[in-house]
Amino acid sequence: MPRSGNYSDLTITCQGKSYRVHKAIVCPRSGFFTAACSGEFKANDDSEAVDAMINYIYCLNYDLNRADPSRVGEDRAAGTAAFQEAPPDQTPASTRPDLLAHAKVFTLAEKYLISGLKALALQKFVASVSGGFDVDDFLDAVQQVYRSTLEEDGGLREIIVSTLYNHKYLLDQKEVQAVLKDIGAVTYDLVMFMHKQIGK
Repeated sequence: MPRSGNYSDLTITCQGKSYRVHKAIVCPRSGFFTAACSGEFKANDDSEAVDAMINYIYCLNYDLNRADPSRVGEDRAAGTAAFQEAPPDQTPASTRPDLLAHAKVFTLAEKYLISGLKALALQKFVASVSGGFDVDDFLDAVQQVYRSTLEEDGGLREIIVSTLYNHKYLLDQKEVQAVLKDIGAVTYDLVMFMHKQIGK
């Protein structure tokens, strides 16, 4: 994505950050932007999720560790060089939780009708859960998903419920119990999932 914004014909503003983008690229990937392209558009969304969305629109991928979508090529080259220079006995470790961020990207993709981004966010969420996760981040993601997605759109909800089922020790934690009490739909989905598992 060009940093200069040359030839851009649409500005997306979110939490004080502006993205100068191109309708010819943005609109074919999002029915929402097709409908909203009557001038400057202001999004009142999470800026990290918007960064991910802009990166996806231009690169068909997103990286939560990339702070600025306007530096796509530069960051990729710098990241590769830094990784190659690291001593072989050092393993890169995730220093931040990603489940909530992927859940926000999923929600944003649903809002702006970007099905490819939605599928990618789901895939990245599953990979993050499979690789081990922070319980607090997981619970934040549960709340984001159950308060921001449609019941009919079971993608992330199914992953959350199967994670609770497969990691039953979570149900012994007071924080998890509080979320189950607070968001009845999670509890309902979990009970129905367990019922299906028993019936197998």
